[in-house]
Parts: sequence; structure tokens; C-alpha cells
Amino acid sequence: MTTTKTNPEDFERRVLLTLAGHSPAIITETLYALSQQHPPYVPTEIHIITTASGKQKLQESLLGEKGALAQLCMTYQFPMPQLPDDHIHVITHNGHELPDIQTETDNTATADFITALVHRLTADESTSLHVSIAGGRKTMTYYLGYAISLFGRMQDRMSHVLVDESRIRRDFFYPTPNADIAIILADIPFVRLREGLGFAKALSEGQYTFNRAVELVQRQFSAINVTLVNKQLYANDIKVEHPKFKATSLAVYVWLLLRRRDGLGDIHYKSKDDGGNHQYSQELLAVYRLLHGEKGINKMETAIEGTGLTADYLRPHINYCNTALEHSLNKAASHYVIQPREHASVITYGLLNAVTPENIHLPFAAFPLASL
Repeated sequence: MTTTKTNPEDFERRVLLTLAGHSPAIITETLYALSQQHPPYVPTEIHIITTASGKQKLQESLLGEKGALAQLCMTYQFPMPQLPDDHIHVITHNGHELPDIQTETDNTATADFITALVHRLTADESTSLHVSIAGGRKTMTYYLGYAISLFGRMQDRMSHVLVDESRIRRDFFYPTPNADIAIILADIPFVRLREGLGFAKALSEGQYTFNRAVELVQRQFSAINVTLVNKQLYANDIKVEHPKFKATSLAVYVWLLLRRRDGLGDIHYKSKDDGGNHQYSQELLAVYRLLHGEKGINKMETAIEGTGLTADYLRPHINYCNTALEHSLNKAASHYVIQPREHASVITYGLLNAVTPENIHLPFAAFPLASL
């Protein structure tokens, strides 16, 4: 049996992501504290989010062969984490590095920048990420904390480093051996929305802004609703899409929505007698034409018009519908999937009770399926 790793120190690639304003010592203090905990967490690489002025401070005192970071690693004899220039992420707006974060526009750019970076660093499942929110401006701290809550996995951690300021000098970067100075690494628990809530996969697969990310997650708490706009299905206002969710599968789902909306109930088949149903085939063909016109109708007519609509024909398209819903909505799809139920040798295919006529919004007036 394969066991999924969740201990951060067990991962081959271990990333420390920090914020830096004008106090680079936050980085060495955090790295020192991580190396001293039990078990130790020694990052293999460091990424720093900062501004243009913050990067200058890093270059002056932290980086280089004689910088505080190299000295710390040499003093305590652990490997120097990778920190090339492209691991120093200077916040940009419209291609220009921000010297500081002072305006509403700067704040928006910062939020989007941090969201995109955390998304990228958590995309590799073989990586553990330790996020330090001790440095930088308060707005940076907020956005980084929220981003790790959106994208964080079970192996990821967040912390804040604490030092008694009264016992250190201004040029302090880390305690020397035998120094009576304690550095406390305060672990900060956070809600892992990625794991616990299961927000739309569109969020983790696309390049979205911070505000868009918040919007998508918030929609998971919205009331149930399903809408069809320009032949595109939306559930909780999130687009339902998948390569296998094509014209026929969409017609099947809309057909079931119409039956639910217009009070016609679910569809039924005898499990031991998988014969075709001509009423169902007429209804589905009518819905297909309503959606797509005559394009591609011949193949469906050949398959179901003569024999009637069989459960064998329906089942793969029901699977495609459910696959698309789960791909697009993740755990929220549980409200919208087509549920097969078997009782007394009868198989029923229908939507769950959460999808009521009141929350089905289709661009068709009452469609007289029952008269077909």
C-alpha cells in the first residue's frame, strides 16, 4: 500500500518562501529556526518576494559569498539553499518593478503577483513549501497568507519568526553558537481550501487574479443554480467543461434539466431489460435540435430513432456529464451529478434533489416534452 507523504522534511525539494521589506534578517532568522527544530527542515531553495528597494537591501547584506546567508550556512554546517537571482521575485505592475507598495494599484498588483507565485510553487506535488509571513508590509503578509490558504497542501506550512528585540543589535542576523538568544518559530495553522473545500479546478489550472480566486472559492458557498448561456453550461456560475463533454452529452444533461424543470420526473429502465424507449429518443432528439440544430443529428438518429433510446446509449454520456462537472467544480459537483439509482429491478437516472425547478435557468420557454 502506498502512503502519501505529508511531513514537509520528507520531500526532496523543500522550498522556503519569505517576504522581505527592509529587514533581510527575517530570512536568516527563519532559516536558522527551521534548521534547529525537531525534525529539522532545511530548505533546498529559497524564494523571496520583495520590492525593488527591498531587493537592494538583500543585495547589500544578505547575499553573496560574504553575506549573512552564506555565513549562517557555514557556521551551522548545512547546505546552502539555492537562491539564484530569479528566486528574488520583485513585485511588478505592467512590467515595471514596484519600488514600494503605496497605492491601491500597487496593492492589486501585489495581490495578483503573490497569488500567481504561490500557485506556481505548489503545482509540483513532489515539493513541500514553508511560507514565512514575518517580513514585508502588512498587505503582503495578508495576501501571502490567503494565497497559501487557497493553494496549500497537507505538506505545506506557514510560520512567523519571533526574536526578543531588546537582546539583539541592529546588525543581528542569527544567533552565533552558544549565544543566549532564543528565536521562536511560531507555526500558524491555516485552512487548506484546496484540500478541504475542493474549489473549482479552473482556479488551479488557470492564470487568475487574486480577486478572481476569491470569487471562485466564494461561489462554492453559493446557492445551487444551473444556467445555460450560448450553449454553455454553468453550475454555481462556473463553466462546466471537459474534452469529453460534447454536443450529445450537453443535450443529455439539458434534457434531464428540462424534465426536472417541467415536472416530468426522472427516466427509468428495467435493469434486466435494456430495451429502447421511443418517447425518450424523441425527447432527446428534440432537445439536441433545440441546442444544435441539424448539425450532427444524423448520427444520433441512426443510433436511437429506430430502436428507441437505450440505457446503453445513455450511460457513457452520463459519465461524460459527471466527469465534466467533477473536473470543473471538484467537490461542489456533488450537487449536480446525474445519479443512477436501482430499486426493485428498475434503474433510475436523474438529477439530485438539490437541483430544483426554481434554480434551473434555461433560455427556453416551457418545452412540451410530454407531448412528443
